[in-house]
Amino acid sequence: MGASESKLVFKQGIFRLSEQEIPADDPYWTRFWELPESTEDVFSLFTPADIRRTRDQALPNFQTLLLAVTSRLTVLKNHPSFPDPDLAPERDVLNCIRILTRLLPYVYEAEHLEGWEENFFWARRRRLARRAQISGEVLFDEAQPENQEEGTSPRPDNYEDVKPLAEELIDTLIDLLFFVDFTIPRLPTAKSKVSYSIWQSGVGCNTAMGSSKAYESNRCEILRLMLTLTGKAMYLPSNTLPVQGVQAITYITTCQDKQAVLTVLCSLLNTAIKYNPASWRVPYDHVVWKDPKQILVIYCVQLLLVLLMYPIPEDGRGTPPKNYYRHYFGRLHRPQDFQFLVDGMTRILNQPMQATNSYLPGSQKSAKWAPEMLMLFWETLQCNKRFRSFIIDSNRSHDFLVLCVFYATEYKSDASKQGIVRMCIFILQTMSAEPNFSKSLNNPFEAQDTLPQSIRLLKFRGSYADYLIMSIHTLITTSKGNLDTVYPALLVILSNIAPYLEQISPSACSKVIQLFSSMSAPSFLLANETNHTLLASLLDFINLVVEHKFTENPYFVYALLKYRQRFEAVRAFTLESGQQEIERQNEKKKAGSSSDSSNSPRLSHSEEDLHTTSEARSPLDRIPEENSPFAIGDDDSDEERDIDGTQTPSQSSPSAQTSRRPSIASTVDENGVPMARGMSEKARGKKPAGHPPFSRQNSMTSQTSVTAFFSPSASGFTPTVSWLESWLPELPLHSILTIISAIAPHIPDTALQSTTSPEARTLIHNLPSFADEPEVKSIISEPTSVRVQSFEWSALSMGWYESLLWGFIFSSEMVVGSAASATPGTVGVWNGTAIKLFRVQEAAALGPTLLAPKGAVDAVGSNLVQRIGNLSLRGRDSISQETGASPSVRESYSVVNSRSVATALNTCTQDPFRISMLNFTPFPPQFNQNHLSIIMHFLHFMLVAALGPAPAFGDITSSLQSILRNTHGSKDYGYPTDLTRDLLPVSLSHGCTSTEADVWLYNGTLYVGHDQSALTTSRTLESLYINPILDVLERQNPESPFLSKPTKNGVWDTDTEQTLYFFIDVKTSGVETFKAVIAALQPLREKGYLTTLKNGTITNGPITIIGTGETPLDLVAPIQDRDYFFDAPLAELTDARYANITGLVSPVASTDFQKAVGKITRDTDPILGDDQLKALREQIAIANERGIGARYWNTPYFPIRVRNLVWRTLLREGVILLNADDLDAVTEFF
Repeated sequence: MGASESKLVFKQGIFRLSEQEIPADDPYWTRFWELPESTEDVFSLFTPADIRRTRDQALPNFQTLLLAVTSRLTVLKNHPSFPDPDLAPERDVLNCIRILTRLLPYVYEAEHLEGWEENFFWARRRRLARRAQISGEVLFDEAQPENQEEGTSPRPDNYEDVKPLAEELIDTLIDLLFFVDFTIPRLPTAKSKVSYSIWQSGVGCNTAMGSSKAYESNRCEILRLMLTLTGKAMYLPSNTLPVQGVQAITYITTCQDKQAVLTVLCSLLNTAIKYNPASWRVPYDHVVWKDPKQILVIYCVQLLLVLLMYPIPEDGRGTPPKNYYRHYFGRLHRPQDFQFLVDGMTRILNQPMQATNSYLPGSQKSAKWAPEMLMLFWETLQCNKRFRSFIIDSNRSHDFLVLCVFYATEYKSDASKQGIVRMCIFILQTMSAEPNFSKSLNNPFEAQDTLPQSIRLLKFRGSYADYLIMSIHTLITTSKGNLDTVYPALLVILSNIAPYLEQISPSACSKVIQLFSSMSAPSFLLANETNHTLLASLLDFINLVVEHKFTENPYFVYALLKYRQRFEAVRAFTLESGQQEIERQNEKKKAGSSSDSSNSPRLSHSEEDLHTTSEARSPLDRIPEENSPFAIGDDDSDEERDIDGTQTPSQSSPSAQTSRRPSIASTVDENGVPMARGMSEKARGKKPAGHPPFSRQNSMTSQTSVTAFFSPSASGFTPTVSWLESWLPELPLHSILTIISAIAPHIPDTALQSTTSPEARTLIHNLPSFADEPEVKSIISEPTSVRVQSFEWSALSMGWYESLLWGFIFSSEMVVGSAASATPGTVGVWNGTAIKLFRVQEAAALGPTLLAPKGAVDAVGSNLVQRIGNLSLRGRDSISQETGASPSVRESYSVVNSRSVATALNTCTQDPFRISMLNFTPFPPQFNQNHLSIIMHFLHFMLVAALGPAPAFGDITSSLQSILRNTHGSKDYGYPTDLTRDLLPVSLSHGCTSTEADVWLYNGTLYVGHDQSALTTSRTLESLYINPILDVLERQNPESPFLSKPTKNGVWDTDTEQTLYFFIDVKTSGVETFKAVIAALQPLREKGYLTTLKNGTITNGPITIIGTGETPLDLVAPIQDRDYFFDAPLAELTDARYANITGLVSPVASTDFQKAVGKITRDTDPILGDDQLKALREQIAIANERGIGARYWNTPYFPIRVRNLVWRTLLREGVILLNADDLDAVTEFF
């Protein structure tokens, strides 16, 4: 678009839309496809207020605009010269796509326009025939010719019947995905401009076609619009969506053109699966979200899932049409295709697990589309039985078992990720329904010590079945009630695998007994009317093991015998004895037995409990003492006490959980957890009439803990004798008690006291022989029939599933990318619209991180909000009312709170013409003129952002960290005096997650300054860096009685895992100075805030120290265990002295750019000559092979074009850090 004046003209033209009606043949409409130069232009200037004002006040103009760009798109696609820059420009097509992407969400959100939308997009049409269009020189289809006389009608033969507008648009977009010279290269076999050829090698294609960034960028634009078209799903409630469906998705998935379906399917699938960045960059792959290739991959996997998982709605007129995408995907059968799929899925899903052991700090985050990849794996499992057989027969199912456990464990405490956790559990349930999978779990798990720490079991030795049992125990007992809605599914997994398990280890047996103890505790059973169903499901698992595999599981049978009195106590349970036990525990609390309360295992606490002290919480599975109403004898041994501090299933109900922040993608609580296994008649006797099946609904547990016995719970439940008698006799205890009674009289008590005693070992060895006992034989000879519980789909569960997917899509698009490039980054397609499928909740602003380094808007506001006083945004509620947003929908951009600078500046970016609504109160006395100039600079910056060249406001979409020499003097901002003022926060706010200090040692003191003339007695490493950093970290990691161990949060409270990279440039004598540096780090070291190397493994901390300048290698490399690293010379890595350096010593290697590659003599791309580029690549490759990232300093800063070309080249070639002093230039560049 060019100059600011042009943008202003375009903005004024947008205002015309909401005024008087504009004729369809007015040249005014051409500006919408001729003026914009990027997606960001369209989204920044065409604001939500403009769109809603036009839609609600000038619907005819709104309709004409939609018709104009849609028809123009079709005309251009059919033009014989497209893409021709003069006759049929590519620019026009892209701008039509962008305008539609911008407008459609506001069509879908408007309930009052449902009838208009149906008629406009989906009704059959008549339009001018092509010859009539050409003769009349109309601007677009269905516009009247300019020479049409008023009052006259065109001849009937000038019109033709055509498809509905939406169908024509979809057909056009699919054709454009495979259009020569637009999205695919010229192919020798192509017979027309539209050539249905698969983009990438893989399934259905052995040879990849060539591609380019331009083609991939155009594909992204089209795929984004297709996601927007199908995104109408987000404007339907979850209970309506599976039944009503979305017409656009129905039309796409029921297409009977086999070639088109297979080409789209394989192109999307192969692009998503084949993506494989260079192996050394994989741990940091999550930060390269501006990479157009990665954006293409995300859009591909998302659209693929939208199509694959879509259930064609029934219309009551017989069998619904077939979803051909799902049909053909389910017919894949070649082993090499399955291997391709598995390798691609695990490559992305394994990334955070591999990164945990990476030498590079700060690399643990998963790929942004890892949840979608999990979902794709689940879809493949469900719709392709051959794939299920392949992963089981090849034992690749074990990899996915570990992956599901990893993601479920990682996210179990994150309220916004509960949908992912549930999906992982349902995937495990789906796999457990395969008998061969259950049998394969008996294989030994030998690589457990290579797992990430979060899922590694201490001193584990056992099978995959043991690992799964113990992991399920961990999920139930450490989730603090977050997963109570899927406890039944976890128990179903155990029941599904139970008939096939052999040689269950003692540790796994112990976990089963612990779960039984918790679920049979009176406090738990009497807290809710349906908690007993969880106990029944766990007993089903125990029964299936002993009935089907008695002789193969001696340790399991031994555990039942050892704790037999627990099972007998459950059979003897009464309401009165339960009351006495709970009262006894209450009396202990009153007597001050806090040690029991803190040390004994307990059920998870409700949210209400979390706000009380530990003394106020009752242990809900306390083992009754001898001679109490629940006395169970002397089998309460020390071995059982290895569960101290363990959390057990929540006794509370999700129905009462109103304060928990829901997941964007899964606020629908009814997840359709399948019914549990039915009870065998032999084990339970006849069930009473009307006994409800075991389902997720009747397994929910109450929210409020039992504070007074039999006082009504939050749900109004009060246990009664009749209620107890309705389920207690039906508990499946028959098989267990029969086996116990048959064996117990034959064994000495000493054999049950310790598993390590000779008597115990002899008993365990002889237990299989008891299979010949008549009572035992009667049980194991006629075991309960195996009834596998697969995940069962319903409209309810399908609504949850679709909301989960669309939540992923929404959140991945939510953060607006940079406007400084035409690269199609995320643009916030659905931000601020009235979503109905899930609730969008306002979140705290993200601080500057390697993943999302912030621009001037969010981070400067966040860092300086403490200095500004009371800044408020008036009229926020009125804005919401004006825009018509649903009360449940919040502004989707990240904010700190309604009083922060970030909020104010973000509002400016959304609509710069509302700048007058900002109200500043007087600044506090300590707020100096420099601070004021910074704020006013950025306010001016935001005001002109929509009118001038668009710098990067919001997130800087870079794949790097900017390293600032922050000790350089600055006449604008002065010298930094602490971590929260002046230059350093400015650097961080621009996206810097690294900083550098030049240190000089004089008389035992480390001074900081770029040169000696900058040194003063007040500018020391301690005062400028160590103490301020320590102060911030101590505030980030406060002591709390509710924490079992100290936290290690980083300096950014919105991304506590992000480390701050601190380069210390030694200026004076290396040995003495660096020894002083090591000593100066002691305060940070004592607190455990430093990234460390120990036993060959790097453990990330809030601060990563890297010595550079005159730092001696001999003080770093030979030290096996340390908390500092070395900045190696990149250009000298092949020298003998540095031949053995790896990422363990030097995470980053640096060199002088001009000395490494020579003088820059050109100003065109490629900016480097062949020899220069070869030298650059050789240096980077050598570093990468050793796990070292590359950094070049002293890059040219002028002319601007040369600087930008060098930066672009360095990024393209794979540098991990970009050195920059001009932060504004970096911000604008990205």
